[in-house]
Amino acid sequence: MLINVFFGVSFNAARGIANQVESAVNQFVNSFSMAFMPQITKSYASGELGYMCSLIRVSTKYSRILILFPIVPLIVETEFILSMWLNVVPDQTVIFVKIILTTSFVTVVSSTLVSSIFATGKIKCYQLILSIIHFLIFPVVWLFFYIGFPAWTCFIVAMFFYLIANIWRLSELKRLVAFPFLPYLIDAFLKPVIVFAIALFVCFGINQMVQISILRLFINTISSSIVILAASYVIVLGNKEKQFILKQVSFIIDRIKTVK
Repeated sequence: MLINVFFGVSFNAARGIANQVESAVNQFVNSFSMAFMPQITKSYASGELGYMCSLIRVSTKYSRILILFPIVPLIVETEFILSMWLNVVPDQTVIFVKIILTTSFVTVVSSTLVSSIFATGKIKCYQLILSIIHFLIFPVVWLFFYIGFPAWTCFIVAMFFYLIANIWRLSELKRLVAFPFLPYLIDAFLKPVIVFAIALFVCFGINQMVQISILRLFINTISSSIVILAASYVIVLGNKEKQFILKQVSFIIDRIKTVK
């Protein structure tokens, strides 16, 4: 509504396109996150709070890594992908898409955190504060638009408040189930952010060496996937997770040798 009032219908068209891209990306990860929710609820009901906290941390960590596979090539190749998809790309669509995809990286874990809090049944205070946080987006965006900031500012403001909302969810989990906030922050946020930054750096470097084309899109998609896998293995995974992966790879190699 605010975009329509301050900037016109064409900008809302750009926002609609950006939202379609976001929806497609989120569907890619939501099925993975949903698989953890019954186990999180069951572990709380049975009093296994340590296991519940471990599930939250693992599911959010892997969700953030998983969402990097589509959003990194989409961010670095936004202009080219939109030009293939649309005959005419509305003004500001490119920057809208880039910001919304980055926001998806922040908000992808929300459903897991929400289901964890709902499992406790103690949601009155949580819902009240969360509603206030989300409500504040509207007046703050209005203020920025009134001052004269560009249309994409609304997405930055929304991302900021979504981040605040996730911090609130984590603080509630810490209060309700003694959730280890700092280990979660390191494992499920800071480490994936480093992987995100490395993948973007590599892909933007490729953009400087290869002209825009389907070939460059293909190179960036493959390169980003390899970088995300390698960086995640080195930076994000713990020793037990690395050992498990090595055992699985060794098992697959042995099976291939047996078939030959």
